[in-house]
Parts: sequence; structure tokens; C-alpha cells
Amino acid sequence: RGGKFIFISTDAVYPGEKNNYDEHSETMPVNFYGITKLRAEKIVSRLSDFVILRTTGIFGIHDPGRKNYLAQLLDTKEARKVPYDQISNPTDANVLVEYILRIINKNIKGLYVATGPETMSRMDFTKMVVEEFGLKSELFIPSSSSDLGQKAKRPLNNGTNSKLIRRILHYDPLSVRESLRTIKKEL
Repeated sequence: RGGKFIFISTDAVYPGEKNNYDEHSETMPVNFYGITKLRAEKIVSRLSDFVILRTTGIFGIHDPGRKNYLAQLLDTKEARKVPYDQISNPTDANVLVEYILRIINKNIKGLYVATGPETMSRMDFTKMVVEEFGLKSELFIPSSSSDLGQKAKRPLNNGTNSKLIRRILHYDPLSVRESLRTIKKEL
């Protein structure tokens, strides 16, 4: 019907072998989730006015089911294992929303990596949350992914490079620490 279609995809379309993935990097998903997202990207890309945003590790407090990783950390009461070898770019939900608003306002089209500006391990993100929110550090046990017993294989070295979208949109998002501080003020 002539409207813009914005599809939220994932960094899970990459194989997770080298970090610094961008819009031109080879895709090779290692799990079913990544495969389905890549298939959907191919369908969406046939539309005349589309945007595909590859994002990851979305965090925030406006999550009714409290499923995002930050909400899980804040709700932690018992010790839990945290992977030190899963590397990505945590993305503040507010940053993703800002990307989307600017895309609509500038009438941008195409495929973009739309993640937070910093690459870090899940454990490093957790440590930052512990510091900013005053959580008990002993509740979070550094572990390898192989020790977690996760059903789906994870792309491990999956850091991304979102410089292209930030340049096109003239947008410099908050750092992860700045985002966490903003979220803490909202609580």
C-alpha cells in the first residue's frame, strides 16, 4: 500500500567468528532464530520502501514481561551464570527508537546495523549493571557459554559496527554506561 516497512532483524544473521560486523559482512546464521530472521530480511528487501535494522541485546525498563537482559539482572535473587565469551553490542531500547524516528523523518531506505556503539561481553555488561545499580556482584558467576547448557548455539564473537547508520542519521547515541544511568534515574 505504499507505506514504509521497518523490519527489526538481529545480529544473529552473522556467524559470530570475528566481531566488527557491518552491512556488508557475510551472513551465516548458526541457529534457527538467525536463519528465520535472514529469510525474513530477504522477503522484506523485495518491497519498494523498506528498512531492515540488525540490532541486538536490547535493554531497557519498559518491558511488561521483564524478559530483556537488564530486567532479568535487576530481578536476580539467586546466583546465576553469565557468559564471558558472548560478545555483542548492548542496545538501549531508547537508542533503537531514536534510530527508527530519525529513519522515518529522513525517509531512509535499506539495510543497516542498528546497535549500541560499544562492543562488550555479556559479563562486562553485567558488571556495568552491577556497578550502576548497586547489585550484589557475587550473584553473577563468570562462565563459558559451553557451561550454560543453552539449547541454541550462540554466535560468540558478534560485535557489530553501526557507524554507517549513525553517520547517515547524524546521531551519536549514549554510551552503555550513560544509558544505564539514564534508566536508573527513570526507576
